[in-house]
This record gives sequence, C-alpha cells and structure tokens, in this order.
Amino acid sequence: MRAGGRIALGKKVEAIVLAPSFPLIAGSRDDLNNNSVVLRLQYGNVSLLMLADQEEAGLQRLITWSRQHGVLLHSTIMQVPHHGHNLEQAVPIIQLSQPQLGIISAQHKLGREAYLLRTGTTEFIQTGRAGMITIETNGDEVQVCGFLSGCRRLDW
Repeated sequence: MRAGGRIALGKKVEAIVLAPSFPLIAGSRDDLNNNSVVLRLQYGNVSLLMLADQEEAGLQRLITWSRQHGVLLHSTIMQVPHHGHNLEQAVPIIQLSQPQLGIISAQHKLGREAYLLRTGTTEFIQTGRAGMITIETNGDEVQVCGFLSGCRRLDW
C-alpha cells in the first residue's frame, strides 16, 4: 500500500490510502510508526480517518501530501493517532480534518475543555472508559456504541 491507492469496498464505499508515501521516512526511532498505513474510509456522507500510530513527522508528511494531491482529510470520525499519546502533535491534523468524534484506543486525562476549544472537535471517546467501540452507519446517520457506555446517534 502507498499513498494515493484506492480500494473499492462495495457500493458507495471506498478506502483511500493516505500513507505511507515514498521515499519512506527514515533515520529515527519512530520510523515504523511514521510509515504506518493511514486510510480514509468513505461510505456515502460518512467518513472515517484512521491514522494508525503516526507521530509528528508522519502527520506533517500526510498533511503536505494531501495538500499537494488535493485529497481531503476532512472526516466525520477520526481514530486519534498512537492511542492518543502526544495529542499536541495531532492538533494540526485534528484541526484540518474537523472530525465530529475522535476515538482514542486508550484512557488518558485529556485536559478536555482546553483541548476541545483549541481543536474544535466536539467530542472524544476512549476505549478505556467506553470499552470496545463500534460504529454503525448507513452512509448518512451514525450510531456510536461503547460496550460499557451504551449507544447513541452522532448528531451534526
């Protein structure tokens, strides 16, 4: 997989590969994370940006690549990179993609109010509090379920 690849997954469903781009990032201890596969899934009017374990260098390259190639990063839902560690590094991509919901596969103290004001993201949900998270959509409406927190519709 490499940036620019597209995968048709069915009627109205497509995955766009956003990273890695070549040449691969090299020369640091974070190379494996920075070269991880990033996907943007689109189903109807709903999109999911999955940022894997990207670190600052990978996120910066992703932003640059998307601008150069005219690929939108705006998404309904975002999987926050690297389990939400170093959220400060993710602020530029969160601001650019403007997700309605950010999913973090961990549990952290986020400094929620200040962070949400800076990023404009309406909400974060964490597996450490909500349990396993599932997302259901028909391409227009979204239902988010946490094993421990129950289900609700995502309003926009």
